[in-house]
Amino acid sequence: MSRFIIMMLLVPLLFLQVGCAPLQTPQRKPFAGFPYRHNGFDFRKAWKASQSPQGLAVDGVLKNIRYFRVENLEITVSILRKGEKIFPDETYFFSGSIEREEYRDFALVLKNVTVVPGDLLQFIIRYNALDGTNALSWTSDFTADAVTGIPVHKAEEMSSDD
Repeated sequence: MSRFIIMMLLVPLLFLQVGCAPLQTPQRKPFAGFPYRHNGFDFRKAWKASQSPQGLAVDGVLKNIRYFRVENLEITVSILRKGEKIFPDETYFFSGSIEREEYRDFALVLKNVTVVPGDLLQFIIRYNALDGTNALSWTSDFTADAVTGIPVHKAEEMSSDD
């Protein structure tokens, strides 16, 4: 008899659990909507660039894939034309810390910039990282074609076909 009572109490709980499943929040897909990607040893990055009345808008997201915690994170974006920085760069400062596997969005505008074929976007990321008992300051960078978003290797950045 006591087993019957226990079963009668547990069965509704089972249906309650299954019935609530559709109400759960869907998983966030932070890189959705960002066509350009770059994977580094420390961060995964995704971004998009679009022309705006103020200049070139660069919106994106970073994911910390390496360190226990990252603090004082900043990302600086520049336009390179024929290997030379042609416009002042813009820097986005992230607030707070970013734990491992967390994402952070960024948005900045390179004022008065109009992209032409051959232009490159240079991303420089600076931060302080904590990993166990180790703390370090680090700078990483990468460059991508401003029109296609395809990452450019250092040797290609240095070469000149003109």
